[in-house]
This record gives sequence, structure tokens and C-alpha cells, in this order.
Amino acid sequence: MSAQDLSAAPRRGYDWPAIIKDLIGTTIVSLLLMVPIVAYKSVITQYSLVLQARWGTVAVILAIILGARLLMHLFVWNREPAAVSTAKASAQPKQSLSDRIGPWVFPALVLFAVLLPIISGGDRRTIDLGIYILTYVMLGWGLNIVVGYAGLLDLGYAAFFAIGAYMYGLMSSPHLTETFPALAVMFPEGMHTPLWMVIPMAAGLAGLFGVLLGAPTLRLRGDYLAIVTLGFGEIIRVFMNNLDAPINITNGPKGIG
Repeated sequence: MSAQDLSAAPRRGYDWPAIIKDLIGTTIVSLLLMVPIVAYKSVITQYSLVLQARWGTVAVILAIILGARLLMHLFVWNREPAAVSTAKASAQPKQSLSDRIGPWVFPALVLFAVLLPIISGGDRRTIDLGIYILTYVMLGWGLNIVVGYAGLLDLGYAAFFAIGAYMYGLMSSPHLTETFPALAVMFPEGMHTPLWMVIPMAAGLAGLFGVLLGAPTLRLRGDYLAIVTLGFGEIIRVFMNNLDAPINITNGPKGIG
């Protein structure tokens, strides 16, 4: 096959019926998720709690999702099949759009996270939302290691996050000094421990509980491991919610202020 034949080979066209079908399915799924979460906002008035409609926001988010999905169909997923020939095998393969922009995604996200407090003007609501997003990203990463790579169906994974979160709350607030007056002598303004000291302490405590749970249960597999870890997660939740009497350690369901 000559180079002229290769250049004259027809390019693969877009499968528009399949693309339209995918966009319709994406619209349905997005609306099912956004209608109960985004479409209505609860607003407390002077006399009652009312729902404020936000269909404009839903339309903007849906347009962004469909636009990104369409671009993926046009430039990433609908790649031209590689021709089996000596000429193209010896030539350097052309990088796809995802390969070209992939190395820049992580540095761009890190830069955005660093500049977010400046861009938002110090708005606590925006910063807290970013912290929540990063927290669940870390939770997803860890669960991917446990379930995806190790193949262990752990249903009590969030319990270790709860252990670390409670430890940070206790070590960085005046709650313990109010519960135990003896600590107030050493910490009159509360145990405001720096973040970079609490993180390794919380990780070590969560790891200790992980060893205590893993030692007797790692011999289990499948549904049995899922049941044991699910029970451990519920035990931690009930235990933390009941540590408010007779000694108030976690302030129960109200949480640490």
C-alpha cells in the first residue's frame, strides 16, 4: 500500500445517533441528580421554611456537562483507528488531546487550589466547599486503594475518617479543657494544637484502629469482610454519638463546637 493510498483512505465519521443517544441519557441522569440537590434551595424566612427555585443554575450546569460530553465525543473518544501498515507503524504516533493536556491537569488544579482563597476574596463559604470537595476526593482515593487495588470490600472505611476528624476537633478546640478542668490549667485558652501536628497524630490513631480491626478480619473475604467492616463502622458511629454522658467528650450528636 503506497503513501497515496494511505492519504486517500476515508476517515471515520462521527456516529451522531449514538452521540445524541448518549447526550439524552446524560441529560436524564444529570436532571435526576440535580433536581433534588440544585433545583431548590431551602430559605428560612421570618415565619416558615420555603423552597426557592434555581432552574437557571440547573440549566447552566446542564449546558456545561453536555458541552464537555460533546467535546469528549468529538475529540477524545472518536479517535481514528490506526491503519495496519509499515509506514504508520514506523512513524511516531500522534498524541491524542487527552495525552497532550493530561500532564497539565494536576499542576493546574494545584495552582487553582492555592489561588482559590485569593480569587474568592477570603469567602469562607467557598473555601469550606473546596475543603469538603478535597476531603471526599481523599476518601475516594483511599477507598480505591482498599477496594480497587487490594480487592477488599470494606464498608466501614469512613470510620477511620471519623476517628481522625474527632481527634482533630478535640485537639484544636477548647472542648476538652471545658470538660476536664485539670487541662485548663495547662491550656487556659483551649488546646489549639497546630494543624501540622494533629495530622500525623490523627493518622497514627486511625492506623492503630486499622491494625486492631485488620488483625482478626483480614482472613475473611467477600461478603464476610463486608459485614464485619460494616459493623465496625456502625460501632464507631454509635460510640462517638454516645460519648456525651456521663463525661462529655464528643458532645454527642451535636458535635464539637
